[in-house]
Amino acid sequence: IENFTYIPPRKDFLTVLSVGQPTDEQLGKTDYNGGTDQTVERAMNSYAAAAEYIKEYRPREVLLAHTGDPIENVCNTSSQRDTNDLDLPHQLLAAYKLDLAGIKMVSPHAQRVVSAYVPSNHGRWRVGPKADGGDAHADFGIVTAKQIAHTLEEFKGFKNVEIMWPEHLMESMTVHFSTVNIGLVHGHQAGAPDKMGDWWAKQSHGRMPTWDADALFVGHWHSYRAYQSGDARHVFVGPTNEPGSSWYANLKGERSTAGMLAVSFIGKKW
Repeated sequence: IENFTYIPPRKDFLTVLSVGQPTDEQLGKTDYNGGTDQTVERAMNSYAAAAEYIKEYRPREVLLAHTGDPIENVCNTSSQRDTNDLDLPHQLLAAYKLDLAGIKMVSPHAQRVVSAYVPSNHGRWRVGPKADGGDAHADFGIVTAKQIAHTLEEFKGFKNVEIMWPEHLMESMTVHFSTVNIGLVHGHQAGAPDKMGDWWAKQSHGRMPTWDADALFVGHWHSYRAYQSGDARHVFVGPTNEPGSSWYANLKGERSTAGMLAVSFIGKKW
């Protein structure tokens, strides 16, 4: 018995779904963790780690859950005139290049890869400080998704990749996989990350886009947490690779750890 070694049989897929959550990069922003170049470097390291994670867990399906704020934008606060290191057009270019690089790194490792996007507060098209210029989909994150979708249509090697965004005028969505449904929303819809479960419960009751999701992935709050909501459903709040928020650190005395959340599911268990 002491010399007995159990060797488990190799399976083609160890998990059904792996989720990587690139969120709130706020490209164009500078703070105590550097500027855009440093944010891109951290995000690329996270994508590389996600690719290794996916290789290890061998999922059948992969979701890249882009939960908003890919760029810093220029009309959220007046301080952005001094704290941005990229103008708006080049913020959009940086977001496009980063997201496309992430897809290229992850897509070879699963049968189905979904890259899904939701609108957000920093992503909004604005015609003045905090003055929205259109509806919920007048959003630079949604535009980036559509640009990437068009790009991938031109390449024959990405047939396993799907680009998704919410239905018309909606800010949230659910992506349906083999055994689990994943909801996405940015997170500015509630006043605190722990309130997103309450928001979700009301959305479920009204049969809004996330009503049948088994898990909800949320951005906006820049620090990781996970908690149960309802009947074994869970809310996941993702960290971010953005360069930090010194105003928040000065106010609260806390700094979030940079990174990207990765979660795997077998059935509905994570």
